[in-house]
Parts: sequence; C-alpha cells; structure tokens
Amino acid sequence: MRTLINGKTALFSLLLMTALASTGCGSATIDGDAARSDESSRTLELMGDSITEELLVPYQNVAGLLPNVTYRDQDQSVTEVYAEALVLGSVESVEEGAAFVATKAEPDGEEIPFDSPEAAWRTLEAIFVIDELLAGQVNGDSIVLQLSADGDEDPAEVAELLMSMAQLALSVKHVPPTNYFPESYWVVHSNTLFIAISPSGELSLPALPDAEAENMLGQIDTLDELRSVAAQEPEVRPAVAVGEALLAPEDAPPPSALND
Repeated sequence: MRTLINGKTALFSLLLMTALASTGCGSATIDGDAARSDESSRTLELMGDSITEELLVPYQNVAGLLPNVTYRDQDQSVTEVYAEALVLGSVESVEEGAAFVATKAEPDGEEIPFDSPEAAWRTLEAIFVIDELLAGQVNGDSIVLQLSADGDEDPAEVAELLMSMAQLALSVKHVPPTNYFPESYWVVHSNTLFIAISPSGELSLPALPDAEAENMLGQIDTLDELRSVAAQEPEVRPAVAVGEALLAPEDAPPPSALND
C-alpha cells in the first residue's frame, strides 16, 4: 500500500501553500484561524459518500451527531446512534485505499486498480492520531479513517489538504462489517463533518459550503463548547422511520402519505 503523504511531506506542503498565498500565486490561502480556500473546500466536499443536501437525516447540527445522542422512532423499532466516538487529534499520514467502478454486475462498486483512469471513486486511508477522547469509545490511541474521493480528484491533493489541518475534532463510526476494511471508521455526515480547530479554539467546517457549515455548527462555536455538549447526559431524540431513513418528526411526511 502506497503512502500518499506523511507528516514530513505535509509540513513541506503547508509551507509551500503559505508561500504561494503570500506571493499571490496559487489558489490556496492560509490565515491565523484555518487553512481554507474555495478550492480546498470543494476538494473536501467531494470526499463525501453522497451529496449532503440529499441526505435524509433526523439531526439538525453537530450537537445531534455526538455519541450521547440516540434517535428512536415512535414504535421503538428503529434506533440509530450516528457516532461511536468524538475524538480530537490530527491526521498523521494518508495511504491509498481502493478504487471502484460501478457495473451492472456490481452496482455498489467493483474494485479496480487504484491508479485506473476508469475509477468512479477511490478510498483513502488516513491514520488519525488521537490526542483526546472527548466522548464515546475507541480502542487505542489512533484509528484509520476511510475517506472517499471522486474519481476525478487527485488523491495526493486530498491527502495534502487533510494533513494541512493541524487539529481536528471528528465524530466517527465504524464502517459496515461488509466493508473491505471493517476495522476502519467513517466520519459522520457522509464523511464531511471535519471540525477544524483554530489556535484560539474556534471551530469551522471546511468540508461544507458556508451556509450549511453555519447551520451545522449551531450554537457550538468553540472547542470548550463542544466539550461541554459532548459531556452531557445521554439523550434519546424522537424520529420517524421512512423506509430505511430516519427523519425528524417535523420533516416527516404525513401518515396518509406513508400509507399510500
């Protein structure tokens, strides 16, 4: 398995991005609070497993995507906890995962060589070193994140962007047991909820468009506020099961529509 980027090359990449920004060359910009640009945001957005605007979910913001929140439908038949753990740390290295193309025989993806130009999407495996376990449980002091990149995206550029964020808070959950790497984790909200933390402790969501990021942060603006919410007593929130999806009660169609 080939390493796309590690800590040493990441430092060089970050210094290069800073130099380009200061001289007006290149599209990357870095300020005191976060490494972020329109292009980098677009790159991270493409890492999601689906378009976030199309997700059918019961939660409204980050506070609903923590390990202490459970969603349960009214007849108690469907229960969902979206996050197993909330971890604070950084990406140490990024390696090649697998590449896939959808076929009639394998609509969910047939594995092909990683460098194949036919790839519809690729996975990257990021080693995330945990500095602090904010909530939930994980084994060990590091985990493997399984992330997705569109087939047109350069995996090395995605890796560089991940490594450029010095500190992240992530709500994570194990991938399904049928996954090719069942020991790895997904980041919640379709692999897009990367909570970047500035040196002053302020939060941002660089993988989401600005309007969605603002809504998803809700009232949680700092790391201390995130810690406080994650430490609250477990909570069960109502939801409505619609097919395989859970929706917030206010977003669910009327019962007559469900029975049609």
